[in-house]
Amino acid sequence: MNSPFSTSGTSFSLFQILFTLMNFENQMFADTAPRENLVRRAAERGLSANPATHAIRKGIFNIDVPIGARFSQEEYNYVVLEKIENGVFKMECETVGEVGNFETGQLIPIDYIAGLETAQLTDLLIPGENEEDTEAFRTRYFNSFESVSFGGNRADYKERVGKLPGVGGSRIYRAKYGGGTVGVTIIDSTYSKPSNTLIDLVQQLIDPLDA
Repeated sequence: MNSPFSTSGTSFSLFQILFTLMNFENQMFADTAPRENLVRRAAERGLSANPATHAIRKGIFNIDVPIGARFSQEEYNYVVLEKIENGVFKMECETVGEVGNFETGQLIPIDYIAGLETAQLTDLLIPGENEEDTEAFRTRYFNSFESVSFGGNRADYKERVGKLPGVGGSRIYRAKYGGGTVGVTIIDSTYSKPSNTLIDLVQQLIDPLDA
């Protein structure tokens, strides 16, 4: 006659097996998979999670500062990327993500710059974005089954524009300016009116003016 202890032990072993099988099943399917497995599953469709990006800001100075010069503003550092006009430059936040989108005010040079008297961090040109959230990526994965993108169709344009840093959403219009044309309306990732810098970036992707 079996003891109650052996029966209890068998039941516990069966529970462990069932739990292991359920966990394995959850990891296999995209609707329940943890991030690591979801990324692997999405890669089969050519999808990857959008990485964190750097905020691009406007810096205004009393002189032309060197490209690559670094400045601090509160908690974060910014590096000079590109000249816009005399005394006005694109500045990239060295820390990725949304943290570089918000602060404005005086910039402090990390290294001495002769002749520098005023330095201000002002407009947000291209918003920085955090790494794509797991659930947002999961939704994008499932949406990819409903809208197949290939060269030149609406889904293709929407996917390509949506991947650009700083773009929060887009609407694509076929033949907006006549046959063979495409119209694109965007908002930035802070859901605000896009800067001219961001618009130029999208223009360069869709229809380069210097092509």
